[in-house]
Amino acid sequence: MIEKKWTLDVESNRYDLIPGKFYLIGYVKDVENGENHVDIRLKTQSVDAKHCILDVSGDALYIYDLHSKLGTFLNGKRLDSKLKQCITVSTQLRFGEVEGQIYPKETVKVRLYNYK
Repeated sequence: MIEKKWTLDVESNRYDLIPGKFYLIGYVKDVENGENHVDIRLKTQSVDAKHCILDVSGDALYIYDLHSKLGTFLNGKRLDSKLKQCITVSTQLRFGEVEGQIYPKETVKVRLYNYK
């Protein structure tokens, strides 16, 4: 089985995305004391407190907007709120006015053994 791993590059930070997890992206005014449980914290006010969600499902990556004020964009097109969209490595992302990019981190071959 092959498992893909992804990295999100946004605001000069890189976030490793683990398969099987959801990531809430949002704005946190005070990053040090932020208490709104955002997984990927952006510092730009054009991003809502709860802006969008990245869904890392095995070898696929999905995103959906949470009714954000300035929107979530894929390749320049605004997403419909709560409509799940597949992301590929060539997809250009934008959260409000913040640009982002997805990179493949690595591809790992996972061997399954059946020991008896």
